[in-house]
Amino acid sequence: MNIDPRVGLIGDAEATGSSLLESLATTKIVIRIARKCEVFGSVRLAASRALDLLARLFDNVSIEIEGDTIASWVKQENLRAGMIRERAVRVPVRTLIVGIGEVDADVHVGMTGWSVLVSRAGAPMVGEGLIAGCLAGPIIAAEAFKSVFRETLRTAVFKNYSFNALNYATDPTIDAPIKDLVLDTILIGCGSIGFGFIDALRSLPLVVHGSLTLVDNGAIEKKNVFKYSHVLSADAISGRDKVDVLAGWLVSAHTDLAVERRPYVVKDVTDIIAATAVIAPDNLSARREGQEMLSKDVVNAAIAGTNVDIASLRFGKTGCIYCYYNDSPGDSIKYPSIAALTGKSIDWVERAYIDNRPLTREDTTAISREAYFAGADLSEFVGQPLRSLMQRPFYSQTQIALPGEKPVPVSTAFVSAFAGALALVETIKLAVPELEPYRLAQRMGWDLMGTFKSSFVLEEPRRPSCAICTSRVRLEVHAERWAS
Repeated sequence: MNIDPRVGLIGDAEATGSSLLESLATTKIVIRIARKCEVFGSVRLAASRALDLLARLFDNVSIEIEGDTIASWVKQENLRAGMIRERAVRVPVRTLIVGIGEVDADVHVGMTGWSVLVSRAGAPMVGEGLIAGCLAGPIIAAEAFKSVFRETLRTAVFKNYSFNALNYATDPTIDAPIKDLVLDTILIGCGSIGFGFIDALRSLPLVVHGSLTLVDNGAIEKKNVFKYSHVLSADAISGRDKVDVLAGWLVSAHTDLAVERRPYVVKDVTDIIAATAVIAPDNLSARREGQEMLSKDVVNAAIAGTNVDIASLRFGKTGCIYCYYNDSPGDSIKYPSIAALTGKSIDWVERAYIDNRPLTREDTTAISREAYFAGADLSEFVGQPLRSLMQRPFYSQTQIALPGEKPVPVSTAFVSAFAGALALVETIKLAVPELEPYRLAQRMGWDLMGTFKSSFVLEEPRRPSCAICTSRVRLEVHAERWAS
């Protein structure tokens, strides 16, 4: 049985995902750029990010500038590494064109300043913008994805819209320059969102000073090649630590930034004091532990399906993670289901999640015998936590059902890349005093299969009953620590 990491993922993946895999192989996506727009750094950044993100799923993706073509290297590298196999059908039978500037295209994306504009009725404005370039890449990928699968995505919306990340409004003329960036930040969770955050940060043509601490005890796995931006298959095969990969990116891009690697779980790094904590792990308990470090500000970034949720929180001023995310499905709700799928007891699953303990070969062998896994080879998960295994079949991102086929989960790297880029946007606002008035008013949620509306910004009140952000001890520690 062949398991393609992009679809199906575990069990009868080949049986349920073969038609979808053929669709991925026979769809050609072109990012077509008008020659006069090539001079903008924001355009080059957006196109390269979109190319990488789309190539994590589709076989035929390229950038085209007046006849000159730049093809993605992702597919060929993954073929050489044995991560995927060549499909029998190689000739594209459908072409989708995303245009930047005055070119013929199915959908156009423009950008300027902090804004991204999407249009199906002509080319919107294109200009320079550091932030716009970071955000436009994932949006281009999202628009291409929903255009390809428009007949199967019932919630997809195909309308013109603009999105200004400076003030979360729709007016693209509102702008603010960034001259210098000094970070005092800790990134908790170097998964797909964390990679999106660092990928956007290293792409900024700014001199970045200060310090950034990376916290994650995981290693790059094979499935991450299709979920994370710019991950190499060689890193997955060698099992490099995530913090090492990201630190290498930053050291080469921003030599004035001090980068510290902490390959540990959150509860083992409570000694770190940073002004801003960017919290992006894959479970609610780790998010709460990150909040307990009492940074001056918290930027919480999360995804669910194609939905992105960003929150900018300040202890004692806004609500906290317990206030806003206490009702979200936590890991504990899933324990019985996970126990049933793995053949383990609920208590065993709970301890495995809480302790983040690695699976043994005996564990993976026993789990593979369960009906849900259909004898799949789980040897790659030896030494990895149970959460990593269950993310593959259980926490699928988007379901695609071709006509006459069962729904199949597919990996959508652009969702987490966008969440990571938005988390960086909020971090920049906190790091640059002139931009702090533009910080997000608590929360913003957006389904990337839809269009942006300013009403997506949620100003929710603190919960008076929350025992965390009303704790006198915590409030006193936080006030004393950040008094200056």
